[in-house]
Amino acid sequence: MREITFCNLCDNQVYVYLTSEMTLEPGLLALLYKTRWEIERVFDETKSKLQEKKSWATTTTAKEMQAHFVAIVHNLLLLLQDGHQQQGLENTAEIQHRQKRLKQKETELAKTGQTLPLIYKTLQRFTQATFKLIRGLRVHWRQQTSLQQALLQLRSLYAKL
Repeated sequence: MREITFCNLCDNQVYVYLTSEMTLEPGLLALLYKTRWEIERVFDETKSKLQEKKSWATTTTAKEMQAHFVAIVHNLLLLLQDGHQQQGLENTAEIQHRQKRLKQKETELAKTGQTLPLIYKTLQRFTQATFKLIRGLRVHWRQQTSLQQALLQLRSLYAKL
């Protein structure tokens, strides 16, 4: 076993990882664990944002089908979100909020002579659909509005924090 200690400069939190992987660099392993944590957040998204807390049935087949359906919905949400971004429909309030947090952290670190690791500047949470998108889609389906109206409402939602 190998123990890796990683200090996150962004929140001054120290993480200790145990691994049997002996060949990879410690920083890469910390990145892999961070990525794995993002995957765990998808499960949280399923429970909280998509409100899938109970099994539909008790058989193994039914549970597998439910897992497949939830995975399909999750992936469709990410594709929809990506398509919106390509059309210029972005969650500008959240982007600005993230940039502000990064700027503040860079300023704090600069006082101690440190710099914000590149990974925090470049990598964003890519595994989650925003709650605003999910909320906007729910409203669209309940009100049975046109797609154009739904996109206008979503644009309005994205402008607010």
